[in-house]
Amino acid sequence: MKLSVCELTQPALMDLAAKFPVGRVHAQGRAFIPYIKRELYDTLSSVGNSTEPKPTTPAPATSSEEKQTLPPGTSGLPKDWDTLDVGHMVLLQESLTDGWWEAVVLARDNEMLTLRLRDFPKYPNFVRHIRSVALVHPGPV
Repeated sequence: MKLSVCELTQPALMDLAAKFPVGRVHAQGRAFIPYIKRELYDTLSSVGNSTEPKPTTPAPATSSEEKQTLPPGTSGLPKDWDTLDVGHMVLLQESLTDGWWEAVVLARDNEMLTLRLRDFPKYPNFVRHIRSVALVHPGPV
């Protein structure tokens, strides 16, 4: 498939990686690797092949050092069940045989959630009890 691997050690590479479309590894072991735009690939190649160290400027100190790269269409990851709200990403089990899928909360009515699959937006919405979905780990606190 002519794939290349590079270690994300430079801030420029990390910024570029955040622009990649999301791929998927299926339960059977097959993987879907989406195409990227030619301009993004050329930029990645030029930054990744550069042997000279890039000058970096220190990032301004912020109170939220746990800055996350989130998939498009989500507004974050909830810290606990009480903070689960519209726009958050959760894991949804469609059926026992199909496994778990990323879903975005569209609406919350007390303990009932209306969800759509993140990677399949045209698929019909699901309504599930709040305790039947799994929370995605939000990262360091």
